[in-house]
Amino acid sequence: MVLDEFHIGNIIKAKLDEQGKTIPWLAKELNIDESALRKNLNCKYLHSERIAKISFILKYDFFKEFPDYSTDC
Repeated sequence: MVLDEFHIGNIIKAKLDEQGKTIPWLAKELNIDESALRKNLNCKYLHSERIAKISFILKYDFFKEFPDYSTDC
């Protein structure tokens, strides 16, 4: 996957669907407003702290979804 195609919000929404969970449910688990979560999930990128919290709640490591752009330094 190239970075231009990467969209963490869509990946999280797909995992919610896969687990039979909803955005309102996740918003409640995160203790945030549902509209704020929907706005977040429409973004291609999220703050790493939010991704970590969602990973914990859904018991899935979303960080492994990021494209690997390792370089030799």
